[in-house]
Amino acid sequence: MGHSFTVGENDDVVEGLGLLGVTTTRGPVRAVGEILSRWVGHDGDEQWLTGFENHGGYTRLDPGVQPLATVEIGTGNCGDGTEGAIAGKVIGTYPHGPLLARNPALADHVLELALDTELAPLDRPEVDELRRQRLQAVRRSGR
Repeated sequence: MGHSFTVGENDDVVEGLGLLGVTTTRGPVRAVGEILSRWVGHDGDEQWLTGFENHGGYTRLDPGVQPLATVEIGTGNCGDGTEGAIAGKVIGTYPHGPLLARNPALADHVLELALDTELAPLDRPEVDELRRQRLQAVRRSGR
């Protein structure tokens, strides 16, 4: 998604799509485990994002590039407190697994971007309870 990334034993540089103002290189250690970050949605509401990161890449944002979120637990982009990057409707992020299922507000945001419309909020107490439990579990792990 970014300008370039490195691969293989020789860290060969591969040109990226250039959709995000980022460059990714091999990091000193592999980032593996739960990640917890704070994301401010388009409506200004702060949301917690959870996911599982498993990557050896360290991503550095170009000056002026907006990160997706700030990290509380985990590595994120490169251990600098940022996670992901945003450019218009393009969102890059490291967490794997059911990222959108774990983070309904982010899923709604992606749908709103794709549909170019604002979605009405849903009353979802069972989802809210599952989110509360997930956040509690990630905080307990503390990585």
